[in-house]
Amino acid sequence: MTLALVALIGFVGLALDVGFAWGARRRMQTAADAAATAGAVASRLGYTITPAAKDAASLNGFTDGTSGVSVNVTSPYSGGSCSSNCVKVSIDQAQSTYFLRVLGYSSIDVKASAVAGAVNSGSCVYTLDKSASPGLKVSGNANISLSCGAIVNSTQSPGATCSGSATFTATSIGVAGTASGGCFTPSPTTGVSDVANPFSSLGTTAPSCSGGSGSQNITNGQIVVLNAGSYCGGITIHNGATVTLTPGTYNLGSGGLKVTGGTIIGTGVTFVSSSAVSFTGNPIVNLSAPTSGTYEGILFFDTDTNGSEITGTGTSSFDGSLYFPNSNLKYSGNSSTLGYTIIAAGSLEFTGGATLGDNYSSLGGQSPIQSSTLYE
Repeated sequence: MTLALVALIGFVGLALDVGFAWGARRRMQTAADAAATAGAVASRLGYTITPAAKDAASLNGFTDGTSGVSVNVTSPYSGGSCSSNCVKVSIDQAQSTYFLRVLGYSSIDVKASAVAGAVNSGSCVYTLDKSASPGLKVSGNANISLSCGAIVNSTQSPGATCSGSATFTATSIGVAGTASGGCFTPSPTTGVSDVANPFSSLGTTAPSCSGGSGSQNITNGQIVVLNAGSYCGGITIHNGATVTLTPGTYNLGSGGLKVTGGTIIGTGVTFVSSSAVSFTGNPIVNLSAPTSGTYEGILFFDTDTNGSEITGTGTSSFDGSLYFPNSNLKYSGNSSTLGYTIIAAGSLEFTGGATLGDNYSSLGGQSPIQSSTLYE
């Protein structure tokens, strides 16, 4: 009986102490998940990774170097299914036992780990103005095809409309307010929470323009090569002109960009402006954003409040992000099937055919808009 009692106490002790340890591990796993996610966010945004991860672990009850807690951060981490901005956090702490002390075990070592990294956003259309009515408008014979999702922050009724013979197809459609019209595919999910501005790091005010070569007015028949730089008086390209842009940033100041036709070609370019951008007259346009640097993935950064319009022919491509945070953008362009187009505007109106791709191979497979997620 004595031997049986000792064995019984051992089993009871094992059950109770392991139960306590399991509860501690669950709390530890929550802390590791939060720490890895915080580290991945810091990595993605260019902040210091280890302090961010350890602070998150501490907020969840596990402070490195306190009460026997060890928090180890590995970055960059490679392994498993995580491939971008990966951070691994491991937490270790010895948990005191109660009943198992009788059998000589004064503590149980408990460990937990988590891996987090970046993931591409599933959306490529964002309307940011909560008060816009509607935030997204699709009408006439517009035929819109998105290889990604659309998010409408407008809380109005309606926040999104689709009418006439138009069609709007996306992988998902979320509207903070209501939606009207039967030409959305799939039917919008309404009443969703609004999302943050995906390009908030750029702000909503364009950098000031100074110096440079003033303005450019390129007329019919001219064949011109423009170098990146400041054109504070703006650039005007008339029908019949052919313009090639060298890679870099074109600061247009308050002059803006006006294209009434012709052909405009540029690789690795960004247009920064505080005045309207206007593409009319069905120009042939083939533009792509930089693949590195301050404006990586940004084709247009325009902070005008009066509205802009971008159109192109069926062979045009706008590969990059179109960021118009303060105004309505009328868009009727086409994205190359080999590239991508992201639109983030105060409000957005599709006025013709448009295909928006999501092939980010030029950026190493990473979208300019990312979030962080747990992989392990």
